[in-house]
Amino acid sequence: AELLAELLPGVQVVRGASRALTMRAMWNLGEGHLDAAWNDLLALHRIGRLGGQSKSIMEQLVGIAIEGTAFEHTLPLLDDKSLSLTQARQIQRDLAGLRYIDGLADSLDSMERLFFIDSVVDLGGRNNSKLPNFGPNEDQFSHLGHLRIDFNTALRRGNERYDQLVAALRLPNWKDRD
Repeated sequence: AELLAELLPGVQVVRGASRALTMRAMWNLGEGHLDAAWNDLLALHRIGRLGGQSKSIMEQLVGIAIEGTAFEHTLPLLDDKSLSLTQARQIQRDLAGLRYIDGLADSLDSMERLFFIDSVVDLGGRNNSKLPNFGPNEDQFSHLGHLRIDFNTALRRGNERYDQLVAALRLPNWKDRD
């Protein structure tokens, strides 16, 4: 719970910066500054790829969204009638030079597993009568404070499940992973 809270501010800053780059790229495109527009869009592609290197799924999803935005806004640039063949080839080379990053298995094996452990340990360390706030219908969960939970079993089974998920994600093709 506390680990996750540490990541959120950074993710929001990156999203804000990406929005600003997108707006500037589209402004440059509208003004006919195609090279400047591409520089901004390429920066967006790179920021998206950096998100793929992150250890949390949340950061990776933000990276995927940012790169999706970059691709979406690259299309009008490529469609611009004043784009030269040299510029189009440069865009092609730049895109081909971006390294594909698939960090989902690594994320599950490290940070996401730690989020799970942190949550279980946090819950296990609470007084049994003081469970987390479940919101406006909290009364319907009040009986949970009287249950005896073996948190070691929860941790062991959770880790086994993460092991299974990570092993599946490391398989070479989609059919095997499915």
